[in-house]
Amino acid sequence: MMFCMLRIFPLAIIFFLILCPSFAKNFPESKQEKFETSFRPLVKVEGLPDYSTVSERMSFYHTPGMSIAVIHDGRIVWAKGYGVLQTGRKSAVNESTVFEAASISKPVTTIAAMMLVQKNLLDLDSGIYRWLHNWHAPRSEVSQIPPTIRQIMSHTAGFNVESVSGYSSQNLPGLRDIMNGVGGAKTPALRVIWKPGEAFHYSGGGLDVLQQIINDVGSSSFENQVSEMLFKPLQMTHSTFYQPPIPNLAKNEAKGHQWNGSLMTGYLYPEMAAAGLRTTPSDLAKIILEIQRAIEGKGHVLSPKSAEEILTLQNASAPIGLGFFLSGKGAGKRFFHDGWNNGFTCRMVGFVGQKDGAVVMTNSDSGGLMFEALDAIARAYNWPDQNWKQLEAKQIPEGIINRFPGKYEWGPGLQADIIKLNSRLFLQLTRTESEEMEPFPPTELFAKSVHDFFSAMPFMNFRFNLNKAQEVEAMEREEDGKQIRMPRLISQNLNSNKSIH
Repeated sequence: MMFCMLRIFPLAIIFFLILCPSFAKNFPESKQEKFETSFRPLVKVEGLPDYSTVSERMSFYHTPGMSIAVIHDGRIVWAKGYGVLQTGRKSAVNESTVFEAASISKPVTTIAAMMLVQKNLLDLDSGIYRWLHNWHAPRSEVSQIPPTIRQIMSHTAGFNVESVSGYSSQNLPGLRDIMNGVGGAKTPALRVIWKPGEAFHYSGGGLDVLQQIINDVGSSSFENQVSEMLFKPLQMTHSTFYQPPIPNLAKNEAKGHQWNGSLMTGYLYPEMAAAGLRTTPSDLAKIILEIQRAIEGKGHVLSPKSAEEILTLQNASAPIGLGFFLSGKGAGKRFFHDGWNNGFTCRMVGFVGQKDGAVVMTNSDSGGLMFEALDAIARAYNWPDQNWKQLEAKQIPEGIINRFPGKYEWGPGLQADIIKLNSRLFLQLTRTESEEMEPFPPTELFAKSVHDFFSAMPFMNFRFNLNKAQEVEAMEREEDGKQIRMPRLISQNLNSNKSIH
């Protein structure tokens, strides 16, 4: 399960494109310049520059477009777009360009549900079947006690479906068909397979249930309710859960791209609460500001009690509140969430003790640029408790690198492809049991020695094992303190773009 996070944290290959910075507003010039010229690579490879510009890193990660909003002292101090909506086109990303928010849909849905709690239309701690009128999960074999809305929001409800992958056709299955695993659904039927409240198990499927609850208790559809009660009061004028998005937003919508820069098929997400939000960094920054203001009793839609619930640790098994993950202490305490959809990555982060934060959205499923951008923002604005240490790697001779490409057995239902591109190694997980789900974007492997490598996102150690003939017979990965052997299945020269999904 650990390597499923590769969907959020892939690295990319070098590809040269033109950077098109566009509209910006009210930003301190010195901080903007510092941000745009001080990108640090996630991994410092010997012989390569220590710092780069935003344009250089966008080229490196083959990311056509990026949009950013920065919060400082309780206001959005600047918002700016970089690059283009689609590779090969001239339309520039600007402050109003709409991106897919992916899993950031989850905390936004959580806030909408908290507003229904404030109106006494829901409560956090009653069993969910009190609110569900049009769907009921099959009887659970692990617990007779139904999960609660609080547990759905904190991913402790025990539902089985971890993530959703979207649909390329506009002939979408209905939400209840997806929950029942029928009618063209890509995911299995929803089940409670872990005891509710016992431990953290990330579940996009749980948000399907919350979406159905909001449908059932409200007077209109989920997407309409969220628009009316949340987006309009906060003036989030470029946000929508509608699938497909409403026409006026679709005109300035970024298109998704693979990690190597190729255009992806557009996807729609009937699992709106889990992954269907389309929005801008400026609109998401208004969510951050609303939580920060609500803490002080100055929120427009959230009460202080709701804000406190959102920011309270819910389970000892994971650093999560309601909808948001939590990190840091004292002045460095923050709430955040990442998003990964096919062709998009994003993160929003806000501080609890001070009114700072940022949102970064990209139209590539290469996540490295997003983290480097947040690091550059953090250093430009002196964010507290930023202890990220840059990793270091060596350069390895071409002849040695040529030994490693091939296919390796990862585990049940998964295969690891080791791919060589431009004298660099990448690992891509592919599913062997489901052709409908998209493959994981590759992550780069960095060398510690001629046989020892590591990945940065997530951090994992790998070793290539040789037989007596000095041929690679297996890889090993370090996971939870154990060495897991990955036999080599096929020795293959995977060294072209055609080998990469």
